[in-house]
Amino acid sequence: MSDVGSTPAPTLFISYASQDRQAARLLRDALSARGIEVWYN
Repeated sequence: MSDVGSTPAPTLFISYASQDRQAARLLRDALSARGIEVWYN
């Protein structure tokens, strides 16, 4: 089956300070659970 015409999932990059790592992970998990592809470093 082809994906022609389908809309790709939204993608988001999170940039954060090292002291905010836990908050960034929580945000990543919440967004991922809603179908948003999240990249963070």
